[in-house]
Amino acid sequence: MYIFHRAGLIQSFEIREATRPSDLAAVERLVHTIKSRESILKDLRTYQKSRKDQNGLDVEAYVAEALGRVIGVAIIRQEADIEYLRSNFNIEDFILFQQHKNEEHAHVNHFALIPIFSFLTKYFIREIMRKSKKTCLYYPIYPEYCTDDVIESDLTNLKSQIK
Repeated sequence: MYIFHRAGLIQSFEIREATRPSDLAAVERLVHTIKSRESILKDLRTYQKSRKDQNGLDVEAYVAEALGRVIGVAIIRQEADIEYLRSNFNIEDFILFQQHKNEEHAHVNHFALIPIFSFLTKYFIREIMRKSKKTCLYYPIYPEYCTDDVIESDLTNLKSQIK
């Protein structure tokens, strides 16, 4: 027996920039149970207000819609310190840096999608890359035993290196 949710049959799936005034309320409903909701909403407000964060880096926000309802949100920032990533991680095992311009690298700050639509994750990411003209997206994955304090200090250190 195979169980399939009816949402998997939906054909109308659209990814667009989060520029509509109603997007903030829709994303707020989407992330109301997520622990980092305040951070997501703050970054979305930053995008809608100025398209740049306090460090002057480009911020982009995208929403996924199905049947006129927001089902996902993604917020990316231009990657400021590519040389740091290049020197501390084995990124060159996966990409050739000379084929990617500096402005084609971005950092995924937030990504939320209703679990029923998780099978559309790769299409959501693919559309984000196409619409933002990014060829490399970076997203840190922390182990399950990692506390919020460690993650927060890591983000603080990264932000201080950018300045």
